[in-house]
Amino acid sequence: MRVKTRRMLQSGGAVIAGLAIAGSTLAATVEPARQALTINPNGQVVMTHGQLESITSSVLTVSHHGLIWTVNVAENTKLVRRFWGASKFAEFQVGDLLNIKGTLVEGQLAINANHIRNTSIREANFSGKVESVTAPDTFVVVKPDGVKRTVKVLADTVITNPKGETKTFADITVGSRVFVGGVWNRLTETVTARKVIIRSQPTPVVAPIETPAATQ
Repeated sequence: MRVKTRRMLQSGGAVIAGLAIAGSTLAATVEPARQALTINPNGQVVMTHGQLESITSSVLTVSHHGLIWTVNVAENTKLVRRFWGASKFAEFQVGDLLNIKGTLVEGQLAINANHIRNTSIREANFSGKVESVTAPDTFVVVKPDGVKRTVKVLADTVITNPKGETKTFADITVGSRVFVGGVWNRLTETVTARKVIIRSQPTPVVAPIETPAATQ
């Protein structure tokens, strides 16, 4: 198994740097990216810091040590964020760094994953003032500490006022004060919003009414 695995890994046109058989484990490590790959004799795989290249409904394409891997995701595959909160496919973006555990598909650069940790994303909850709005789904919030956050709204993002009354993206205007709950991606520096509460909106400026001058 170890010999077959080693040949299979090198058949992709690149040799994994530092590839070595240590005891019963095939391991590879690259610094400073901290990528590592372990394949045990029973076919169990642990991959760290694979970079997400593409996403479909049940398959991820991941690059690791210059090789392209297919990662099969089943209904029972556990998806978590950087700090272990439950995640979902909609939160994943191309470029994310993934730690993957699963089973090697014999003779292929493929893994049937049972656990995927996306180390690029984490839970984010914050308040601030809307600085700009870009239709149809993006706005920028300035937090009280002056830090700016770009927020992306999805079709299932819940937008309400403090009373829980439903609002739409069109109700988010420059000057609005909002609370945002969602997922922060540290690579794209974007928050994918799960909910937006519009706490207040700027008061419209009403132009003064000019009184016609009295005629003589």
